[in-house]
Amino acid sequence: MDRHNPITAPPGVKLEKLKGKKSRIIPVHPEFRRDMHKSECDRLLEEVQIKTDCIVLAHWEQYNIIKFEVFQATGVEKAVVMLNKWIAKGPMKTKESSAWAKMPAYNAGEWYNGEVEESEDKRKESYKTSTPEGDHKAHIEWPENLRNLQLTPEDAFGRKLQALDPIRARNEVYISLLPYPGGLWRIEIQCDDMNRVQSAEQHVHNMIQKVCTKQLGITQTYNMVLDVTEGMDVELVEAEYWWPNLNNKVVPRLKPSPMMSEPGCFRHEVLHPRQLYPVEKAIEATLNAIRYDRSSYDFVIRLGCLALESKTMPSSEIGKTYSKEVFMNSIQGKVECDVKKWIAEADMGEQILARFMTAKDFLEPLRSAGPRALTLHDIQPMLRVTWAFQDPNILVLRSQTPARHSGRPVPFVQNSRDDTPKAPAGSLIIVQVDWTKDEDGVYEKFETRFYKLAAGHGGAKENMDINLLELGMSRAWHFGLESMITMPKKLVPPILNSFAQGVRLKKKYDMSSREIFAEWDTSPTVMRHLKYSRSDKIYPFLIRNTCYRVELTAMWYPRGKEPFWGVTIRHTQWAYLLAELDKLPAGQRAEWEDTIATFLPDEGCSPCSVVDKDEEFGMQNLNLDKDNEPHARNGIRFLAGQLLRISELVHSATAAQGGVGI
Repeated sequence: MDRHNPITAPPGVKLEKLKGKKSRIIPVHPEFRRDMHKSECDRLLEEVQIKTDCIVLAHWEQYNIIKFEVFQATGVEKAVVMLNKWIAKGPMKTKESSAWAKMPAYNAGEWYNGEVEESEDKRKESYKTSTPEGDHKAHIEWPENLRNLQLTPEDAFGRKLQALDPIRARNEVYISLLPYPGGLWRIEIQCDDMNRVQSAEQHVHNMIQKVCTKQLGITQTYNMVLDVTEGMDVELVEAEYWWPNLNNKVVPRLKPSPMMSEPGCFRHEVLHPRQLYPVEKAIEATLNAIRYDRSSYDFVIRLGCLALESKTMPSSEIGKTYSKEVFMNSIQGKVECDVKKWIAEADMGEQILARFMTAKDFLEPLRSAGPRALTLHDIQPMLRVTWAFQDPNILVLRSQTPARHSGRPVPFVQNSRDDTPKAPAGSLIIVQVDWTKDEDGVYEKFETRFYKLAAGHGGAKENMDINLLELGMSRAWHFGLESMITMPKKLVPPILNSFAQGVRLKKKYDMSSREIFAEWDTSPTVMRHLKYSRSDKIYPFLIRNTCYRVELTAMWYPRGKEPFWGVTIRHTQWAYLLAELDKLPAGQRAEWEDTIATFLPDEGCSPCSVVDKDEEFGMQNLNLDKDNEPHARNGIRFLAGQLLRISELVHSATAAQGGVGI
């Protein structure tokens, strides 16, 4: 290596022509560095350029490569995969063994398949670059609601509609943009097969609907007080000292009144269908909105301690009392509720677990709760650890000039194009490791799952915020629909792949212990990127004669020596139904014939896939009452009843311990 030139470029590439075009910066951490010859580096950079059309620069320090800079091109992700693979194999190679190029053995079948695949890729690529006249055409007008927002097809799909490239390649059609006078736009689809045109037309409509949902959609929020008849005033108190996170300290609590119902009696009452109708509609609207959007979703209901968001309710309000009506109006307006993931500290959580294990008339063991879980007391916990790491690979952002077209006036101030790199995007990578007991009673480690969060987000995206409040106990049932982007293992930085492989259970760990059950690498390289972590010991139960799964979870938060406990509930089919969205191709959508019947079955059993005859003619929501108000269907009413029974179990455990509010 030339000591006076610590940067290596592919052969024939001049460094001065690459300024301001960086896309990714991929560090090589000390654990993966090794001495190497420049010839090996030259071969790597040339191979990446040939296979991905990406230019990569290698930065040296002595005889080690310390980082790569990947420059803009269509094959950036392929380049990242190749570099990750090379970095991961680094510790297994020596400087001498890598000095000479290796010639792989000739394989006729592999060569033929490669040629066919390359030819097919080139043929499909032609649909993205040219637009010849086709025998069959279809035109899609740009929706008026998006025109009113001054959002054009170029804004939504790129200047060359490149977001529609997967549809072009999959359906083998040509898609182009036709401007209309006065700022109107049409998208034209054409090819020599009408069936392919019609299929592509539906997919483009789905993409447009996804844009509409993202631009016009608002997170479904609804708050309802379950024990509204049990008090007249709401007192704002300070959060309990044991909470692992005190970001939001203001806690609302309904003060009991002798003039009102007895505290806790709401758990033995049946909610009226009219009360639950807004909850049902909010759930339906959220699920219908996300059916176009590719992500990994988790539909979960949890019982947690209740607080108010500090940005809408400052700590100075602690100690004040408001009428119930004023409080209820505020939480339907600007004041936001924050339902925590925890419901009890260590001692109380173990009391709740003991109560769950005696509720044999309501709960039963889940089949996956252990190899021989015949009774509730035989249930063995599942184990999970989740970490959030700052992405070691830096994504370089740059400002862009707004698109100019005839349908939009020229901005009064037009910023000049700036190609200088901006600050790195702060995206997080989520690493999740699970263990479950196998048939021999030994805990088996599952394949690690990796997710990526949007830049600037510290956790999963919340698509729904529905809360059923138990104000007397300062807690609530939260209906949430969280989403993250699944990250292929080949795109995960080697340092995180290596970290996940090294995670292990502690030897001779006692499952009744209050200590964390797992061990992992705490070296400075790893800890520099770690933002937070949580360890979960999950006890799974099944509500009898239903498919609703209840989980009581002991959770270890950072710097916490003992666990905090939480309660969640899911339908066993929700994960299966939402898994379709994790690999959703561009332009397609999840096909749920009846969203409510699918996700909230009438008696809590397997979801229905066939539309009921009454429902087909609009009879499902027919109301013959004199008030003519819409009612919730049986599915949400049944689920609400189960939530109240779980609430009674939790309350009986805390009451036996002598507690009042959690």
